[in-house]
Amino acid sequence: MKNPKFTLGIRVVAGCYLIYLAFVITRDGLLGKENLHGWQFGVALVGVIVFVIVGILIAYQASKTLMAMHREEKIQAAEEAAEQAAQQAMWQQQSSSERFRNMKSLADLEAGTLSSAAAAEEMVSDAADPENGQDAAAEAVETAEVTEAEAAGDAAGPADFTEV
Repeated sequence: MKNPKFTLGIRVVAGCYLIYLAFVITRDGLLGKENLHGWQFGVALVGVIVFVIVGILIAYQASKTLMAMHREEKIQAAEEAAEQAAQQAMWQQQSSSERFRNMKSLADLEAGTLSSAAAAEEMVSDAADPENGQDAAAEAVETAEVTEAEAAGDAAGPADFTEV
């Protein structure tokens, strides 16, 4: 399993190390004790330039990507927190009987006694709608009873219809 953050961190370190190598070559080779002349000086100078450019590019690109990933995670966490807060507010606005019906509908859905997920979603949304009041809750209970009867009929199979 690859961890992109770890890989990007290694790239930042590698870019910084290339910049450090360019510094060491400049300090010791070009300006230091070793007297480089002719082609040796040219190779060292080209190496320093290449190391600096490549090091900066690698470190910049990796750090830019790492920061974008970090920013995206923060945004995603904020969206999840906002969604949880909205669900909590909706839960607090419901009466205890509506909460019980919603929990029963969800439990039936998870148990597999409801024939379709769309019917269960409709029951939960109708029961949770505060504008419709008791009429929507009564319709949701009736829909749940019809859906449960259909599910029981589907489970019984053709054996019920062959008896005369």
